[in-house]
Amino acid sequence: MATILTIDDDATMQHVIAMVLKREGYDVYAASNAKEAFECLDKVKCDMVLVDMMLPNTSGLEIISQIKQQWPFDTPAIIVVSALGHEKNVQDSFDLGADDFLRKPFSTSELVCRVARLLQRVAHK
Repeated sequence: MATILTIDDDATMQHVIAMVLKREGYDVYAASNAKEAFECLDKVKCDMVLVDMMLPNTSGLEIISQIKQQWPFDTPAIIVVSALGHEKNVQDSFDLGADDFLRKPFSTSELVCRVARLLQRVAHK
């Protein structure tokens, strides 16, 4: 099964996402900031990253950019999960290379569907 890193400074949101995805059989790692996220990505090959836009000392956009720079040929699939759902935020995310954008609040069934769909699409490339 796929390995997913979730990056969110909201512990409750992290817990909910991890619980839902683990129940679906995914291996889930969690980070609450950029430092923890890149420590995990250096150690574990993640198939997907779920990243919030608003994080301590950095933004989700900066994390997307860094991931794309550090792993240009083996980039994990990226879904932005954020309450910042303004058109500019969504467009900026896609411009930097995000594969999908999920607005908070979201239903857990929508999360599972988007994760599965994107992982399936990436696996067939």
